[in-house]
Amino acid sequence: MFFDLAYQLGLPIVFRYLFDDGIVRERFDILFGALGILCMLLIGYGLSMIVQEWAGSALVVRGGNRLRQHLFTRLQALPPLATAEQAQGALVTLFATDVAAIEMALVRGVPVSLIGILLIACSLGLLLAISWQLFLITLGTVAANAARMAGLAARGASFGASISRQQGDTATVAATAHDGDLFGELALVRDQPCAATVTARAESWCIPLSRQHFLRIIKTEAGLGGRIAAAIAGSVASAT
Repeated sequence: MFFDLAYQLGLPIVFRYLFDDGIVRERFDILFGALGILCMLLIGYGLSMIVQEWAGSALVVRGGNRLRQHLFTRLQALPPLATAEQAQGALVTLFATDVAAIEMALVRGVPVSLIGILLIACSLGLLLAISWQLFLITLGTVAANAARMAGLAARGASFGASISRQQGDTATVAATAHDGDLFGELALVRDQPCAATVTARAESWCIPLSRQHFLRIIKTEAGLGGRIAAAIAGSVASAT
């Protein structure tokens, strides 16, 4: 993982020396040195990916086996009447999907998340060493984006949970869009024909609502980018 982090951080710096100093200024010593470092980074990155896949697979096998053993122990502790109504193998199939999801998260999600967090932390540290004004602006932007993504994820999770609770019932999806609200508020109304009403409502409001909110997001991001650029330009001008 640390080789992956070094590769992500060192690759732009190597290319900077390779093109700016080695090729443009015709400094062949810097050119060959940058090429050598680039080859070392590529070899180290390849070896680190092999080790990462091996370590992740070993971790998943151990964790998955312990989790399966724990699930089977709990199933065997249940009284016979609790599982009498279930089809043969149904509980095992349901638990197998959950275990597979956990295994996939351990293999794919955890290393990528850790590398992303370390990369952001190292980038912020380098930015702090360059200019504390840029560091504060970037930190505020990252925190705002993280808070917004967390809010969207929580809203999507709550909506998915409400849909799963209402599965099998008749429902009508009614959307009311508010200013600044990305998805609108989704209300579930019972005792109405489900399929035809949901299809008609989805065709009537889903596409225009998405188009309006995407335009609003683009305008908001453009304004935020302009303010950040103006703040960066002001800080650079004051520093110089």
